[in-house]
Amino acid sequence: MNRKITLLSLVVAIVLGVFAIGCGGGNSDGDTGSSDASSSDEASVHKVAEQLAKVTLAKDAKGFCALFAPRQIEKWLGNLSCVQVFGVGLRNPVDKSQFKIDKVKVDGDKATVTFGYGDVGFTKVDGKWYLDVPETKAPLQSDS
Repeated sequence: MNRKITLLSLVVAIVLGVFAIGCGGGNSDGDTGSSDASSSDEASVHKVAEQLAKVTLAKDAKGFCALFAPRQIEKWLGNLSCVQVFGVGLRNPVDKSQFKIDKVKVDGDKATVTFGYGDVGFTKVDGKWYLDVPETKAPLQSDS
C-alpha cells in the first residue's frame, strides 16, 4: 500500500508540477498567438483552458480527468485511477489569479496556453481539443 501511495504522490507531483510551474512566463499583451491556426481552433482551445481553470479551482478531480483524451490518459496512467491520482494534488491551495489566460497558440494538432503560472499543452484528438498528457518514457502503473 505504501508503494502505491508513493507512486500516486510522484504522479501528482509530476503532473501538477507541469501545470503549477509551467514552461515559461506569461504574455500580458493579450496576443492570441494566431499563426496559421483557425480562430475556431483557438476558441476551442481557449474553452478547454477555461474549463481547466474552473475544475482546478473547484478541486474537481473527475472534471479534471475529463479534460484528457480517454485513450491517452489510460495509456499514460495504466491501471491507476485518474480521479484518485489527481484528487490528491487538487487538494492543494490554488491562486485564482494564476489562471488568467495570457496567450493561446495553435500549431496544427498541438496548442499551448500561457496562464499566469506558465504554459500548458493541449492536443487535438479526433477533432476535439484535450489537455495534453506530460511526456514520459513509459506509462505510469502501480503494482497493486
